[in-house]
Amino acid sequence: MTATAGETVPASIELRSAALPLVALGFLCFSLGMNLYGPVVINGMLVKLYAGREARALATAAIGISFAAALLPPLLGSLLAHFDWRGALQWLSLGMLAALWLVILAGTPRGVVAVQSRAEGPADTGFYRDPAFWLIGLCVALAVNVSIVLTVAYPAHFASRGFSPAQAGWFLAAGGTGGLLGKTCLAWLGDAIQSQAKWAAVAALLVQCAGIFLLHAAQDAPETVVALGLIGFGAGAILPVHPFLNSRYFDAAASSHVNGAQMPLFLPFALVGAPLAGYVYDRIGSYEPVLLALAGTLAVAALLAARLPAAGSAALRTEP
Repeated sequence: MTATAGETVPASIELRSAALPLVALGFLCFSLGMNLYGPVVINGMLVKLYAGREARALATAAIGISFAAALLPPLLGSLLAHFDWRGALQWLSLGMLAALWLVILAGTPRGVVAVQSRAEGPADTGFYRDPAFWLIGLCVALAVNVSIVLTVAYPAHFASRGFSPAQAGWFLAAGGTGGLLGKTCLAWLGDAIQSQAKWAAVAALLVQCAGIFLLHAAQDAPETVVALGLIGFGAGAILPVHPFLNSRYFDAAASSHVNGAQMPLFLPFALVGAPLAGYVYDRIGSYEPVLLALAGTLAVAALLAARLPAAGSAALRTEP
């Protein structure tokens, strides 16, 4: 923004302009770090260690995210009632750092050593020729990026409905609780329906879709809580469903390669989704059309999952 003669640029705009590159750099570092120790690595390890029990292992490992989603938003809402957003984030960060070190020091058993790695052959690239690779990757890419756009839209949407930050925190906690239930259901039922794994994905996506429709129509707090619970249930279940689906269609030895190779499919939707949603909000002052578009996106993702062949019909390949 350039000021003409006689005009001054507001200090808040100057501050935002100077801070934007730093914020972008922070998110870039966060994304890189999360990918180095995050889902691709952990999910690949779990699939190999718990053959035949992948659903339970993957869902149980992902439950921690839901605990955090259920506990942190109300806490942050309470902090925002007493501090500005910088102070609230600083106190939250210090508390999370202390909790992390407490878990590391007190929760890790003594004498734990690394499991001896097994030499594996060259990476299998045959999965690129399997339609299941693309159907699973695109389906999950759409679902995950819907959740990202929702995260961006929630604050402005709740504010437009007249809810306070504390109420918004409880709404997000309902979403975290729903995610906990979704992962628990997958842990309970997933290993019993391995040959029909794709329908677990379809069900999770349609539940989340129904939650978004209810959020679009909700006018009061109870309806919003139910909507966030449904959204959280579907979004929480789809996280472990992704590696679970891959474990049904591809050999466990190639699980990390498959999960990692699908990650680039997430990028185009991540680059387009949130900026486009923000543009719509800037133009009309509402996320209502965005919510409907997100529900439609989940319906497309459910259709992609439904088009997967039966898990038993796809060869579990290790050869290139």
